[in-house]
Amino acid sequence: MNISRFQLIRLTLIFFCTLLTSTLDLDFTLWDELLRLKDISLLFQRQFLTWFLGLSWFLRRLIIIISVVLLVAYLTGVERIIIGATNKRWGPARTGPIGLVQPFADAFKLLFKEFVVPIRAYSRLFFQTPFIMFWIALCSWAMVPFEKQGAVSEIPSNFLLILALTSMVTYGVIMAGWASNNRYGLLGSYRASAQLISYEVIITLVLISVLLPVGSLSLSTIVSFQNISGWLFFSNVNSFLIYFICILAETSRTPFDLPEAESELVAGFHVEFSGPLFAILFLTEYAGLILWSVLTITVFFGAWSVPSFLVPSWFSDSIFFDSFWFSVKFVLFLSLLIVIRASLPRFRYDQLMKFAWQVLLPCALFNLFITIAIWINFL
Repeated sequence: MNISRFQLIRLTLIFFCTLLTSTLDLDFTLWDELLRLKDISLLFQRQFLTWFLGLSWFLRRLIIIISVVLLVAYLTGVERIIIGATNKRWGPARTGPIGLVQPFADAFKLLFKEFVVPIRAYSRLFFQTPFIMFWIALCSWAMVPFEKQGAVSEIPSNFLLILALTSMVTYGVIMAGWASNNRYGLLGSYRASAQLISYEVIITLVLISVLLPVGSLSLSTIVSFQNISGWLFFSNVNSFLIYFICILAETSRTPFDLPEAESELVAGFHVEFSGPLFAILFLTEYAGLILWSVLTITVFFGAWSVPSFLVPSWFSDSIFFDSFWFSVKFVLFLSLLIVIRASLPRFRYDQLMKFAWQVLLPCALFNLFITIAIWINFL
């Protein structure tokens, strides 16, 4: 069944309007103070402040969306350049200077390609699933602190909410495979969901052992703790190794890219998606990769915090200090993930699941018990 391009554009606009007006990052305290104003003489001030807060809330959300989309676009270009260099071949080098316009060329190509919905597919769910997955991937960004002033939405236990949102991607994967009514897509969704659930359990156990001394699930508190006590990486090297392996599996990166094993499943759960719908799924995958990278450097490497001996005193007071060190750590970690993709072969699926339940899970449990024992002894 062919769907007109006008209908897809209309659905996209509705999706972004819903995303921009959702209530995840509202400043609840300020809004409550405004609503408690009873004096009629303050009506004008209340209306002005309401308009101002609404505009700032809209702009912050819009900046997050644009930043994530641009990061994803250029991450694909940088990844192709790095993988090309590791294999001694050229990456994108013809579209724009040193290939800088290549991500935009790919985006325009996907947006204007023909998209076809399978005849027996569940068309409404088929169109909704990519937007739902992209919405889930973007909502978490409102709670990530990029500097000392905190996140766009600073709520208690925001790290727990981010983990809950990332786990909901599993539902989107299952819906994508089921809605396409394709055997390869359904098998790919089964693979992906089993892999995501298996490694999410291990990630949770590892994070409990890491954050137990911190005593908080707020990302800002975690960063503040590391400013005083040092990076959590140095006291949790074994936990970081388990966590890092799980991140590769959670983001379906090599050597754990079994949900998209082309030689076995054609393209995995998104085999029937093409054109703009495939572009949205592609954005979702890389947005998740970027989010997990940001969470890793925030939890284990102190986000913007660095050892004092590495920073000259004149630079530590600069307004660009936080953003600079955050960006340096972010680029280094993403580069490591890209190099690993270009270096390691793929696991078999049975090896992947055995490695999760028979190796990593016992290691994570043992690590948690040791951490609890040490923590109790120091109380």
